[in-house]
Amino acid sequence: MLIVGDGTEMQNLKSLANKLGVHEKVHFTGYVLEENELIDYYWIASIFVTASEIETQGIVLLEAAACGLPIVVPDCISIPELVHDNVNGYLFTPGDKRKFTDSVLRLCMDEKLAASMRKANSEIIKQHTFANTVKKYEKLYQNCISPNFA
Repeated sequence: MLIVGDGTEMQNLKSLANKLGVHEKVHFTGYVLEENELIDYYWIASIFVTASEIETQGIVLLEAAACGLPIVVPDCISIPELVHDNVNGYLFTPGDKRKFTDSVLRLCMDEKLAASMRKANSEIIKQHTFANTVKKYEKLYQNCISPNFA
């Protein structure tokens, strides 16, 4: 397992890995500064998982989807705009450890399912190109300044 990044739970996760006797199979990168290094981590991964409930812009989700990774994330804020449950990944209610675990295990054990989700990501990511995003913002702004805006 590869845990990328640095956060308040890193020490707890390291302690847990030691306690469970899996510390030799869990690798912690710490904070990743180099963009190319981060991209390399996406490319060697099989699944993208995060427990973060504050992905307000979903940049890491876009990156993971662009790299074709099935995604397992909590169902909150704007996340369902990028991760469609049972299509390109799985959503779980924050704190639902069973759904989280079942989702990760299902993807690890079913290569056909993971491949299907990778393919779905290649379609979903097309909706989030820079050009499409600019068009959506432009339409939103036009609606806001329109005299018919109510």
